[in-house]
Amino acid sequence: MNNGVRTSRWEKHVWFQEVVTESSKPYALRYRFVVPKGAIPREALDEHVEINGEYFELVDGGYTLQATPDGGTDLSLTTRFINKSRLQTYGNLWGKLVLKDFHRSILGLMKSRSEQPAL
Repeated sequence: MNNGVRTSRWEKHVWFQEVVTESSKPYALRYRFVVPKGAIPREALDEHVEINGEYFELVDGGYTLQATPDGGTDLSLTTRFINKSRLQTYGNLWGKLVLKDFHRSILGLMKSRSEQPAL
């Protein structure tokens, strides 16, 4: 992260930025997405899942930490999007399912890394 901007790089030369909009250390972090033109190559995704394309726009997201009754901590991730398609019900369902899967992957990776013994 650099000056409140995190650049996220993925496979297939996909990248975008998360610009911090709110920080309540150490409990919450919110950001807005910045996806520059060309940051997601056309061949990287299906045309219907083009980020900030004709059908789907990422708005913002964030992480929240919350204490659990057993003394642990839950980490949650949220992402808001705009469904610009004519098929609102289907597009909203599809967007929520895709983001749920994405969140599960990201949070699983973070859990695995955070539970590894220190080197």
